[in-house]
Amino acid sequence: MGGGGGSGDKYYADWTSGDETCKNDGLAPDFMVNVPAFWLYDDLDSCCEQNFLYRRDICKAGGFIQSKESYKYYVDWITLKCVRNCAVGSGEDCGGFSDRDWEDELFDDKRSCCVEYVSWNYKECMK
Repeated sequence: MGGGGGSGDKYYADWTSGDETCKNDGLAPDFMVNVPAFWLYDDLDSCCEQNFLYRRDICKAGGFIQSKESYKYYVDWITLKCVRNCAVGSGEDCGGFSDRDWEDELFDDKRSCCVEYVSWNYKECMK
């Protein structure tokens, strides 16, 4: 899946760079270029609305708004696990930066986070 280079100035969803945003750099993967009606968008707003509704404002800002690194736990609603608010790979349980501004959704420990938000799947959350 290389960058097709055939996407021109169309926007595409980039889930792989860690930014989770829409880009129009002409480097959309081939599978997107091959089905442009499904994967490519004329404007940033449409791309963000369709692919990153859960973080629309960050997507529209280019994916660069990041909360301050706190090492506190928050729920990753994609994996349904509690991860720490720090750069992926920089420490145990680091899941990237939370895009939430609400301090009451950040926890000092994983257990508290799992109990509060994923109690129905507690064992899996604690892995």
